[in-house]
Amino acid sequence: MANRNWVLAGMLVALPAIAEDVAFEGHTLEVDASREARPIMGMRGTRYSIPGSASQIVGRVQYCAAQQPAAITIESVDAEAGRLVAGSRAAYRQKGRRSVRARMTVETGEGNFLVVFTDLATASADTGGFAPLIQQDGAGWESALEAVIGIEQPLLDCMFR
Repeated sequence: MANRNWVLAGMLVALPAIAEDVAFEGHTLEVDASREARPIMGMRGTRYSIPGSASQIVGRVQYCAAQQPAAITIESVDAEAGRLVAGSRAAYRQKGRRSVRARMTVETGEGNFLVVFTDLATASADTGGFAPLIQQDGAGWESALEAVIGIEQPLLDCMFR
């Protein structure tokens, strides 16, 4: 039994993940193309140049994220590793009121940073029950991603003030 589990695990690791990069409003989406529903696994923006060390930039990101307490909840900060992780949430309209949430990671380096969103999920604002965000006609994925970009934009504006 244990050997069979190892064989199955090995087969799953050996199978290539079929991910596809899709451009969307200046961002790159990573979409799971192996499934019919095409879940959106992540969204990354541009790597921005900004003066400062990685730890100084993380400090600035932390300050700017704290300016949006309704949209961004800081979960962890590792200034030495140049990384901030936060939960994010935004409301949008698509056949009624909806909510989108995502894990936001800001990766910094010497003189640069990048914002990455993962674990994208959406729900009706009235009922909750988040489900993965999928790239499918009629699913409202564009509106949800525009709402996520709406979380990122004030952060970027603050970073360059």
